[in-house]
Amino acid sequence: MPTLDISKPIELDDGEYIVLEQRASLIKMRSTATGEYVTMHLAELAQRVVGLMPMSVHDARVIESLSDTQQHKTLTLSDHLREIVTGEHPNVKTPRPQYNPATTTQEQRVQAKLVELEADEMLHMSRSTLMAKLSAFKKSGNTGIVDGRSLTGKYPHTTDRTKVIEALCVVIAGQRGASTGTAQRLIKLTREELIMQYASDAPELPSQRTMYRLIELYTYNKHTTGSSKTRRSLADRPDRPFSKNIQLLPGAEVQLDSTPLDLLVKVPDDRPQRPTLTIMVDVATRSILAYSFRLVATKSVDHIGLIAQALTPLQNQPDRSRFRAMVEQQNKKCKLLENDELTRLANHRPFIYPRTLVIDNGKDFKATPTIHTAESFGMRVTFSPPRTPTTKSIVERQFKSIRTMFTQHLPGYVGQSVEYRGDDIDKSTDLLDIYAVQELFHDWVLNVWQNRPHSGLRDPLHPATSFSPNQMAAAAAAAIGSIDIPLNRDSYMALLPFKRRALTSTGFRHDNHFYDAPELHAFRGQERFMNVHFDPYNPSAVWAQAPDGSFIECAVKDWNASKSPFFASIQPDIDPTEADARRAQIDARLERRAEVALVSATLAGTPLHQLPTSPQLDLTPVDFDADDDTDELLELDAEGNF
Repeated sequence: MPTLDISKPIELDDGEYIVLEQRASLIKMRSTATGEYVTMHLAELAQRVVGLMPMSVHDARVIESLSDTQQHKTLTLSDHLREIVTGEHPNVKTPRPQYNPATTTQEQRVQAKLVELEADEMLHMSRSTLMAKLSAFKKSGNTGIVDGRSLTGKYPHTTDRTKVIEALCVVIAGQRGASTGTAQRLIKLTREELIMQYASDAPELPSQRTMYRLIELYTYNKHTTGSSKTRRSLADRPDRPFSKNIQLLPGAEVQLDSTPLDLLVKVPDDRPQRPTLTIMVDVATRSILAYSFRLVATKSVDHIGLIAQALTPLQNQPDRSRFRAMVEQQNKKCKLLENDELTRLANHRPFIYPRTLVIDNGKDFKATPTIHTAESFGMRVTFSPPRTPTTKSIVERQFKSIRTMFTQHLPGYVGQSVEYRGDDIDKSTDLLDIYAVQELFHDWVLNVWQNRPHSGLRDPLHPATSFSPNQMAAAAAAAIGSIDIPLNRDSYMALLPFKRRALTSTGFRHDNHFYDAPELHAFRGQERFMNVHFDPYNPSAVWAQAPDGSFIECAVKDWNASKSPFFASIQPDIDPTEADARRAQIDARLERRAEVALVSATLAGTPLHQLPTSPQLDLTPVDFDADDDTDELLELDAEGNF
């Protein structure tokens, strides 16, 4: 510990003082310049005194940060140095006479140790090195003899290579928009840069090994020899310190973005496609507030639907049980949650009112309907700067979580890029349709994501404890002195897209489906056209707006196994070699016209996968009606093809 000689004047930051008296931790002094008396605590004196040698403060944990090899080398050398100083070695039971401080000089002990270390390849060193290690050991102990290169990295000293380093930095900066190359190309470009700058006076490049070390040092975290996309993104990042985006109030910032899903879904009469997923994520709680799946480019109407989802609890949205049952029936690999379990999870899902929406500069996001709808509910819309994904870092990172926790476990997963893709994924017979993926994602959000501890949601006093989005939202709600009232059922319906449809005796026709409800009968003959609101993600019903503004739910009328909108997507392709067999089946069916009509009438409305099968009866899905003529239903051309 440093000490002060109080018999002499001491130097403080404002001049010399003479110590007059000390009582406990208080020091009474007099200034030699002004004669003023000052009473000062030792804590203040330690900060104001000047001229003392700096005290060496060692990190006792520095040894733990070393590699196993460096730890072993440092501790072994420490034992040898301790023997030189004290004559005792922890691995030698009896002290050796050549290291006895009472009978030998330090120089004799050093010479004896040099002879001993010659046999150890790892610790063999010169006398000057050993003396330097011994001096550092006496001052700082074990930490004083740690090889500094093992802490800072084995990068070469670059004082004499300023010109080479400057040329290398110019080359590295020029790689921003170039295709990715190797370190060997950087060395070649550095040599050319030096010749261009200094001509015949260009300095020689260091050894190849040293150049690789320099490249490793000056390309750190720049991806110069890595991903070009990441390199450009890092180059666009502002050159300043960054602060972490922390939001304490749920809904204070909600980020919205879209991405193509790493998944193929089956499409009727077309090749499998990758859907586009759009989500809204609350920054404070990491809750997924709304989502949508589209097979085509997203539009402004989709984002209005997201706002409607976020503002309306699931309990106030239309019932989806019939739709989910049809989805589960038509996708064998799709197992959805039971309605009771879904209701229980929905009751625990928090309602979060988005106060600020952070979106990018896409045309669909910047469209007037999206902005107008958000502002009509008091939301502030913020646009992220171009090519700055860090502005929406939470939602960007969320897509990776969805890929690793949800998408990769579904049939049709194609991986994050072509190099991760499997063989013939698009030819798989287990692909799900987009409705199945949508409902599975709905279940995953409620059951898994909202109840899973998140690494970004931690207790500030106990950071080892993490919370789930539901827990974080519940804790925040307890500290808020106001209640945000969500939209009711009619308000949600009003935000859905609508089309003007003719009201006929059979109801409405929309998207090749027929919808009707008993409440519509009062308007037949009075209202020729009505506004029909529909949910693009739930074709099981539409909602007709009555003249008084209320909504009438109209259920789909034509949902049975043979006329399902999913029916075409699940039918197996008929192999051309089976044409003769199929014609034989048709002939046999024509001969058993009465039997087929009887079976058709008996099994009307039965789901396709529940129909009984037998060798004597062919139940290939064909629209039969007991009153129709089977010859008219099954038309054969002149060559006998059907």
